[in-house]
Amino acid sequence: MGLALSFPSDFHQITDDMRQFFPKERLSHLQYFYAVCVENSLFLDALCVDEAYQRKGVGSRLITLTKQKARLSRYDWLSLIVFADNQTAQGVYQKSDFEVVGKVILQRHEHIPHEGGCMLMKCHTSET
Repeated sequence: MGLALSFPSDFHQITDDMRQFFPKERLSHLQYFYAVCVENSLFLDALCVDEAYQRKGVGSRLITLTKQKARLSRYDWLSLIVFADNQTAQGVYQKSDFEVVGKVILQRHEHIPHEGGCMLMKCHTSET
């Protein structure tokens, strides 16, 4: 019904494998995107919920479980990057105590159909 993919923020970067696989012009477009992070945080890279289960608390539960994972891994922060025009996702994150801590410049591209770049968000992993 849904999934959350997370990893240490140190791994949110352009890797040598990516440089070998993707054309240079594609990676240069994403250079700033991969350079921005909340240091020493667990990075929530992807959160998705099957359409049939949306608006039933599944996304919030996945975020809660990811916060627990971060705490167990001794991270004080959970961080993520969300498209600035994705108001629905931002609402879910704000309900889970995320706050915007920066803007991520990401120019429109034929393979990225979003406007306004992205927002870097973080929340404390303490239990509320």
